[in-house]
Amino acid sequence: MPALAALRRALAGWRPDDRRGCLAAYGLLLIWCAPLLIPWDGRGSLISDWEYFLTFFEVFRSSVLDHGQFPALNPYNCLGSPLWANPQIGYVSHYGIAVLLFGALGGMKVGMVLSIFFAFEGARALGRRLFQAPTAAVIAGLLYALNPAIAAHLTRGQACFGSYFLAPLLFLFCLQLRERRWAGAWAGLCAGAMVLYGVHYFVLYTLALAGLLSVVVAIRGRAGWALARFGASFVLVLLAVSAARLLPILSLLAAHPRDVQIALQWPMALLFKALFV
Repeated sequence: MPALAALRRALAGWRPDDRRGCLAAYGLLLIWCAPLLIPWDGRGSLISDWEYFLTFFEVFRSSVLDHGQFPALNPYNCLGSPLWANPQIGYVSHYGIAVLLFGALGGMKVGMVLSIFFAFEGARALGRRLFQAPTAAVIAGLLYALNPAIAAHLTRGQACFGSYFLAPLLFLFCLQLRERRWAGAWAGLCAGAMVLYGVHYFVLYTLALAGLLSVVVAIRGRAGWALARFGASFVLVLLAVSAARLLPILSLLAAHPRDVQIALQWPMALLFKALFV
């Protein structure tokens, strides 16, 4: 089948040609992840978001394992609050599986560690496309996996940012717009999975950049028809994967709009302090 052949070609770029480099990278990633795992029952300070995310993941765990139900609401928060429609809680993910196996705290930690390793492999695959040399691809994977901005979110318990490992794969499929007929479907699958993990600024920026990259690739290659095919399959797969979660999220946000502060509205002194101090 064409889809299976495309998958085999995509996975061919994941073979660790630079085995020693990959092994060294895995060791470095383990060291990087050690503070997340040790101690096993430890977590961030009281000003972090660990308790917020732990509460919702524990409701998911107890509902499934203790009551045999797939929860849509969290009855223990504010006399009842959305769970399935909560844009920051994505339990239809590898986090949900880890939480069921290891409990809320242990599952979140295991999920974060897996996200970091997945991010390395995803960025390494993209690096193989951009740089060809295996060593350069390993370095690219490390630079992305050890992203300090994402690490700051994860160490504060914000598990929704664990979907960052999907961004390099999304960009990789955008670069393959002209070469692979199923590139749009694979890109839509990555984007839909990101929505399942949670909707936040990183996801929105990633989708916008992926759209811009696709247009640039099509213009440079004079591939208007390929862009249309890519866009149609991308949207169809994205909606097929994420519509059941995206529509409740949009409905919730429409009913309860958030007050968003734009940095340009800040006083210059505060903006300078936020950026440079």
